[in-house]
Amino acid sequence: MGGGAKQFRLLEGRPAMCWAARPLLEALSGPLVLVLPVERLEEGEDLFRTHLPAFGSRLRVTPGGSRRQDSVRAGLGSIPDAATVLVHDASRPFASSGLCERVARRAAAGRAVLPALPIHDTLKEVAGERVVTTRDRSRFVAAQTPQGFPQAILSRAHEEAGPEEATDDAELCERLGYPVTWLFGEDLNRKLTEPADWAWAESMIADGGVRW
Repeated sequence: MGGGAKQFRLLEGRPAMCWAARPLLEALSGPLVLVLPVERLEEGEDLFRTHLPAFGSRLRVTPGGSRRQDSVRAGLGSIPDAATVLVHDASRPFASSGLCERVARRAAAGRAVLPALPIHDTLKEVAGERVVTTRDRSRFVAAQTPQGFPQAILSRAHEEAGPEEATDDAELCERLGYPVTWLFGEDLNRKLTEPADWAWAESMIADGGVRW
């Protein structure tokens, strides 16, 4: 994206991480752990308490690690007594509270679960500039967050993770052979990765597609 950590960038005057946290807090009970760069912990906590003052008592802040999975592991260490955990990307600001609730309900029943959307584009496998083959898109979905897990399963997945990086927590569970299920996600639950994504998010707010 350029220009610093995405979770601190403002959407309608509020940090993206606060947009992402709000539906979790509205839909669920228990603590919310913000995992942030160590040098911005105090700033992150202050911003949270400014924009989400009603939920300040549920906030925990912890420093992250060099990789995504290191940061999630740090967050798990802040809630050792939770039976069920959801892991959400701060760069997905528009997940609904309903989606968070659906994921949590499935996870509380003992399942690892992620929201996802069917893929409508044709999928090509490539090697460099060469197209190798066309994949059956009906067998693929695009994963989103929040992802939900029984904490015992997710903690074990992180403890046994080798040096190979994982792009999400469900992948670590898959490596254990633990079944991961999926449910339909939401079009608005888009990850803000590039400047065009940020422009889309700003336009959604300006047009009233999403509201604080």
